[in-house]
Amino acid sequence: MQKRLFFLMVTLLTVSLTALAQVTTSGINGKVTLGTANGEVAIGATVQAVHQPSGTRYGAVTNVEGRYSIQGMRTGGPYTVTVSYIGSQTKTFEGISLSLGENYNLQVWLEDDAQQLGEITITGQAGLAASRNGAAETINGSRIAELPSLTHSVADVARINPFVRVSESGAMSIAGSNNRYNAIQIDGAMANDVFGLTSNGANGGQAGTQAFSMETIEQL
Repeated sequence: MQKRLFFLMVTLLTVSLTALAQVTTSGINGKVTLGTANGEVAIGATVQAVHQPSGTRYGAVTNVEGRYSIQGMRTGGPYTVTVSYIGSQTKTFEGISLSLGENYNLQVWLEDDAQQLGEITITGQAGLAASRNGAAETINGSRIAELPSLTHSVADVARINPFVRVSESGAMSIAGSNNRYNAIQIDGAMANDVFGLTSNGANGGQAGTQAFSMETIEQL
């Protein structure tokens, strides 16, 4: 019985760490109401977010509870979020920045608009609103720049998390697991030693070099 419980705990830990390692996006969610924050819910309101540096657009439509959720968004910003609804004044929010793996909560209430309205077509995108579970930490660019580093490696930054242990060779052990189970990704692309040839589990480990510099990383 004890062996079965131990196997179950190891399996759950492995699944959690694998899911956590694959987080590469952010999201925005919230509720849209009319008049005040506690007013009538706006069913079918259009929410559009634009990533200003790239021009990438994301959209959603509020449900019967006036709630919306946009997932799979690029990390960082700034974003411009526009909320529109028939018979109400359009509201725009500027300079929104998203953290890696986090859902930015944006509550919106709209004022009445007495102007004559023409035909309006509302479009939306269906999908599963996934959320991140488990222990995690986001380190932004300012924090990365402040941390002292001799090798300019991801291990020098990750070691500030209490779950991360870094050996003398630069190998990172997360929550006690072997460093060969680590998944280092840059915008979803693998950047670690996928063949298991190095002792520290990172590209460039055999040559004692770094595959990328932390100065090029916006968030970790």
